[in-house]
Amino acid sequence: MRLEKIVNIIYLTGVLALISIGIATYHNFQAVLERNNLLSHSHAVIRTAEKIEAFIKEAETSHRGYFLTSDKTYLAPYHTSKDSLPVYLKKLQQFTAANASQQARLENLSRRTEDKLEFLQESILLKDSLALASQLPVSSIFPKAGKKLMADIRAIIASIIAEENRSLALRTTDLDNSISLTRLIIYLVILLTAIIACVSFIAMRKLIRSKSSYEQNLHNLNKEVNRFNEELNSSNEKLLSTNEKLETSNEQLQANNRLLQLYADEINELYNHAPCGYHSTNEAGLILNINDTELKWLGYTRDEVIGKLHLTDIISSNGAEAFKRTYEQFLAQGYINNLESEMIRKDGTRFPILVNINYLKDGNGKFLKTHANIFDITELKKVQQKLQENEYHYRLMADNITDMISRHYPDGTYFYVSPSCKKLLGYTPEELQGRSLYDLIHLDDLESVVQSYLSLTEVPEVHTFIYRIRRKDRKCIWFETINRYFKDPETNQIQEVLSVSRDVTQRKEVEEKLKVANLELEQIKQDLEYRVQERTTELHHALQELRLRNHELDNYVYKVSHDLRAPLASILGLVSLSKLDNDISTIKHYIALIENRVNKSDEFIKSVMNHSRILNAELNVQSIDFAKLITTSIDELRYMPEVDQIDFSINIENQQTGFFNDEERLSIIFKNFLSNAIKYRNPQAEKSFVRFTITLTPQEAFIQLADNGVGIESSYLDKIFDMFFRGPIRSEGSGLGLYIVKQTLDRLGGTIDVSSRFNRGTTFKMVIPNLKDEVKLETPHEADQPVADNSAKL
Repeated sequence: MRLEKIVNIIYLTGVLALISIGIATYHNFQAVLERNNLLSHSHAVIRTAEKIEAFIKEAETSHRGYFLTSDKTYLAPYHTSKDSLPVYLKKLQQFTAANASQQARLENLSRRTEDKLEFLQESILLKDSLALASQLPVSSIFPKAGKKLMADIRAIIASIIAEENRSLALRTTDLDNSISLTRLIIYLVILLTAIIACVSFIAMRKLIRSKSSYEQNLHNLNKEVNRFNEELNSSNEKLLSTNEKLETSNEQLQANNRLLQLYADEINELYNHAPCGYHSTNEAGLILNINDTELKWLGYTRDEVIGKLHLTDIISSNGAEAFKRTYEQFLAQGYINNLESEMIRKDGTRFPILVNINYLKDGNGKFLKTHANIFDITELKKVQQKLQENEYHYRLMADNITDMISRHYPDGTYFYVSPSCKKLLGYTPEELQGRSLYDLIHLDDLESVVQSYLSLTEVPEVHTFIYRIRRKDRKCIWFETINRYFKDPETNQIQEVLSVSRDVTQRKEVEEKLKVANLELEQIKQDLEYRVQERTTELHHALQELRLRNHELDNYVYKVSHDLRAPLASILGLVSLSKLDNDISTIKHYIALIENRVNKSDEFIKSVMNHSRILNAELNVQSIDFAKLITTSIDELRYMPEVDQIDFSINIENQQTGFFNDEERLSIIFKNFLSNAIKYRNPQAEKSFVRFTITLTPQEAFIQLADNGVGIESSYLDKIFDMFFRGPIRSEGSGLGLYIVKQTLDRLGGTIDVSSRFNRGTTFKMVIPNLKDEVKLETPHEADQPVADNSAKL
């Protein structure tokens, strides 16, 4: 027993010594790891700074290559560097977050980098907008200011790397010291282990000597064990029986597990392929889980999102502001429902969403995570916009139609009346709203009207009746009203009545006068039915025309805004360059380019004004002198380059025939044709010409205009009259010229046909009607005659 106690004391002492040395080794090893991480951190800062410098150099080299070659493939490294720089600057800011001096240098580096990228962007914009970079002096493309920016950037990066190199040297020294201490501790462990092994060997030899005395006792114990084994065998047979029962239970458990796994797979399938998006985040907004539906909307993979992106990376600033406004309510009640927000896809596009959010807490009330389900409401927003547009069109019709449209409750109280009530009844809509229509009905007709409204459920949904109604001036007129009622689908009770009313006083007077003659009455009836049908047809055509014009107006506004903004962007680029350059000659060159862009904008605005004048102005029919009109148009275009190299000829047949039309619109047609003929003159032709051949008849004028210019390719002939169409060759105009010609001819009731051969010339053939019958020549006697009463004639 004494020997065993000595052995135990030796083992216990050795174990305590090893534990102490192990703790010291662990702490020292942690210090080594920490210093090694600091070394890795310094190396990462240096590599990131060098990478930023390499990206800036690569962007500048790409920029120079593009300016020298005009090949946009050189801009690929520039765009890569422009996209990568913010990422690496952010990394560098994270690496140096604990170093105030490095943060100051990084802030300066960020500003310089933004200035450098802005300078490169402005010069590229100039290159794209002017296509004149080859004509600019090298000093305007790569000014000294740009070189100074690059030098400052290199200096800042060099100071950042120098600071990290100093830190690297100190950390390397600390790491070497920690490694030396670790080696010393390891040597001590080896020595102590050897001592314990020797002492243990001596003690074990003494224990072996005392082993023989225990063998006899062990033999006796074996007999006792054999007896227990027999009893154990009996118990084993019972255990086997029990084991069979357990196996049966285990099979049943496995079947249940397979069923549970099937349910789990189905739940996971429902989660990932649900029609709405799901995601979970921690308290910092880091995304912990997200389903496949939401990933598909955003365009990310699961590895790109989980544990890497925050909510702020996929939610727009507007959506973040909306959540901030409801954050206090969210914390108070633990959830927010039907919150409208906006998500950002991987490609930068946005789409509207509806969000329901709740958060979970542990037993101590500590925040665990949030659960959010997302609904893409893009189609809902489109439907809402369409409904607003439909309501606008409905209001437009209701406010401008001559008939009075009203909505009222079953008791006759108005809650909407169209503005036409002012003309028909003398009341404003505000005066009628809240008032009962029964207050205005003639007493003799009141009972029949009341009965008609009381029996609405017994008549078709749409029915018509005629009655007398009092105007504001107390005069009575006859009203014809078409009613349609609307029921509550649940109660089947009438909720409101929609009425369309018109003044039929004149018709009633005519009917009263014509009761004496049944044939004339029938004629009037047919005439009135025709007029109603004609009016309905006219309204239908007007609605179709309005939709067409609205579509054209949308395209027109988009094209006009685009073509107006392009010269302004060029001018802004030139202004930015002129601010960076102090050379007077270069600045004058910029001003000349700006003047050129302003002149082009002026020409475009004139084309837009001509188009507006053609659409809106009434025809001014007068006698036309084609020779004078064409000559005047040519003289007004004498300022155009190379006009003196074109031979103009005019041949008019039957000139004595009087021809009447709108002189201003014909002048616009001829000027557009002449302008195109001058712009697209064929410089390879021996002698350029433009020939007018005009044949006049009492009914119309046949006009042929032929030139030997560059011509039009056959694939573009069916597009030249489209709004803003520009051909692929020498297209310098606004794209409105021939569109205005076509619109003007349509307004005059004329037609146009075109034939062309590329590089041979173009021929336009027009037929314009003679509008002499529309010239009103009233005699004094005719002017004094009173207007006949149509109703009396009928």
